[in-house]
Amino acid sequence: MTAPPPKNSCSFPPATFRWGCVRGGGGVERPEHTVNVSAFYMARHETTTALWDEVRAWGLNNGYSDLPAGGGKGANHPVHSVSW
Repeated sequence: MTAPPPKNSCSFPPATFRWGCVRGGGGVERPEHTVNVSAFYMARHETTTALWDEVRAWGLNNGYSDLPAGGGKGANHPVHSVSW
């Protein structure tokens, strides 16, 4: 990434790692395999309920119909029950 991270976020470089079950065990991540992750930015803090409400309202007004209301203890608490 050449651009600086957006405000209040940090950047993560691309990476490769091994994921999965080497032997035995159940789960959907079998067999062990290589995973490549592109570079990305991540916010330094959780998304608040207030910010999610603002983003959701914008989305609903711009044609996105699958945005859950989410929940939280209060406006400045992390939002929960949403899917990114």
